[in-house]
Amino acid sequence: MRCRISNYATIDPTTRSLDFVLLTSANFSKAAWGAVEKGGTQLKIRSYELGVLFLPNQSTKALRLLPDDLEMMNVVRFPLPFQWPPTPYDPRTDEPWTWDLARADVDVYGLTYSVD
Repeated sequence: MRCRISNYATIDPTTRSLDFVLLTSANFSKAAWGAVEKGGTQLKIRSYELGVLFLPNQSTKALRLLPDDLEMMNVVRFPLPFQWPPTPYDPRTDEPWTWDLARADVDVYGLTYSVD
């Protein structure tokens, strides 16, 4: 299986910090992000995408570029919080989550997922 991932970020050239980093399968299309219809009362999304948005928190104040080596000024490195390569999906043991199927398992907050 092949996977496409896009990344988007804004970089402050004076501080070499990132305002945000977005890793996503989405592109900038109406199908991916949706379009407002019916006089602004409805958002129509034709395609569902998955992404992760990294934002600075109160303690870091900014996402910093690595390294600070002048020879690497054209290279942006952003450490990701997961192991590479990821564990492959195994259809024999893994089960995808779907919105229309109730889950009896309790999550980390002690809640279950109900379709009701």
